[in-house]
Amino acid sequence: MVGVVCQSALAADWDSASDRALWAHLGALRPSRSVAVRRGAVVVVRFRASGAESLRPAVCLAVLERRDALLAQVTATPCGDRHATGLPERFFARGSLQALGFVRPGRLFVAPASTIERAVAVVTEAALAEIVSSINDVLRETPRISDQRWLPPRGRGRCRW
Repeated sequence: MVGVVCQSALAADWDSASDRALWAHLGALRPSRSVAVRRGAVVVVRFRASGAESLRPAVCLAVLERRDALLAQVTATPCGDRHATGLPERFFARGSLQALGFVRPGRLFVAPASTIERAVAVVTEAALAEIVSSINDVLRETPRISDQRWLPPRGRGRCRW
């Protein structure tokens, strides 16, 4: 069964005009014979937004049980994210995205193996360390949910956990 990633938090960035234009070539990229879906691989995932399916890149941070993968979103622009990490050509040990992308450390998601189309590149260990460091920065700076600034105004909106 073929799966498709569909999450509104990812759609806001992956479905932008700049992302649609920049990643249009992903369908033509050949899978790298020497790249498997593993930690540090740049993978192409099937993604649905606005009723259409497209391909978008992500960095694999870990392969989980049942071949699921923990991925970090890669976008065409940093989207105002001060923790975004650019992926210039020198960050790749093998393969390439053929465009400058930005890893979004606050946009992590688990993708079933059925949504991963192929692996197209591998980032260097130094690049992966920088990405993980950015994720740690996001985790350290995330406010507690009990912080009053993050609660909805009284009588407006309810958390449904």
